[in-house]
Amino acid sequence: LKVQRVLRQVQFIGTRSLLVIALTGLFTGMVLGLQGYYTLTRFGSEAYLGPAVAISLITELGPVLTALMVTGRAGSAIAAEIGIMRITEQIDALEVMALNPIRYLVVPNVVAGIIALPLLGALFAVIGIYGGYLIGVQLLEAPVRTHVKIRYATPAVPATVMPNSGGRVHIEFDVPQRALSPGQSAVFYLDDIVLGGGIIAKAG
Repeated sequence: LKVQRVLRQVQFIGTRSLLVIALTGLFTGMVLGLQGYYTLTRFGSEAYLGPAVAISLITELGPVLTALMVTGRAGSAIAAEIGIMRITEQIDALEVMALNPIRYLVVPNVVAGIIALPLLGALFAVIGIYGGYLIGVQLLEAPVRTHVKIRYATPAVPATVMPNSGGRVHIEFDVPQRALSPGQSAVFYLDDIVLGGGIIAKAG
């Protein structure tokens, strides 16, 4: 196995296919984001836009379209090269020199494809997910959390619990005015409300 020939074919199959893979992945992700957004909004499930685009690209469209693009760009060139070598009797010359044509011509291309295709598929999926983000979040103004999962610590907020008539509980949160910008609202997630040593309300 000729390592230098394998590296040369990795460059030919992988590096020279980056542009077509990037463009195809970007527009595929954009189309998935656009169609998925309008479909999911009918059911109030636009929060699943990012996962839907990611799963579609990683498990289905990414590998298939990557293989098609590489076959169309690099595979046709390799087939044409071998065909010209057969016509010009270069393969016969390899046999005369006691070189195995399969080992010299076919094996390096197969090994290079095994190395390059998974990397190109991963690149396709990453760029496609970014394309879906551009359409869903930047163009259609979907929430950022549909594509990006943000974790942050929420500080404790003091509250005053006052029983009301009808068995209801009125809770007033002491939130400083400087904590919110004009036009913003605050959403609080409650644990069990404990008053006098007993639980009077369960968190939904």
